[in-house]
Amino acid sequence: MAIDSTECDVNGRLSKIRKWKKSTHLASVKLHAVWNVENEWIDQFQITGGKVGDATVAKTLKIKENCMYVFDRAYNELNFWWRIISHESHFVTRIKNVRRVRLKKLSLPKTKVGVLWEGEWKPSKATLEQKKYTDLPKDFTLRHIIYRDPETKKVFDFITSENEISAQEVADIYKKRWAVELLFRWL
Repeated sequence: MAIDSTECDVNGRLSKIRKWKKSTHLASVKLHAVWNVENEWIDQFQITGGKVGDATVAKTLKIKENCMYVFDRAYNELNFWWRIISHESHFVTRIKNVRRVRLKKLSLPKTKVGVLWEGEWKPSKATLEQKKYTDLPKDFTLRHIIYRDPETKKVFDFITSENEISAQEVADIYKKRWAVELLFRWL
């Protein structure tokens, strides 16, 4: 299941609706979709005002059991991740604001591609102590994979709850997220 959103400008009478206003002259809506990559259908969708964040909508999504969810960095919300895990499903995403200092410490050749590093990821103690994360276990850990794409040479920092598949399979799952982008282009 690939989760993403796209913003659409609104004109005419629809642009007068207050909650859709971006500025005094522009209005937009967002289409949030859960795209079933394998069967090629929209499993869930919501239309919101253009200013509504993806993490806000993620709180309202119905999570299915035994599914693999893939989404971009806009859905970096620990409670959302924990809901997926609690429903006996898994996810693959990217981390926001990763510093490249770690790559320098690993001292990997710049020409290496594929899986560069694999390890454990934990939210900071200060994050876990926030009131909004009271449902998360104190030993909450996930899998962190640093991967360099062979084609683009771009470095990705993946986070996943799935420990039974290879790091390369995690990267391949994230590539499947592109299917939801193609859906939005088609729409």
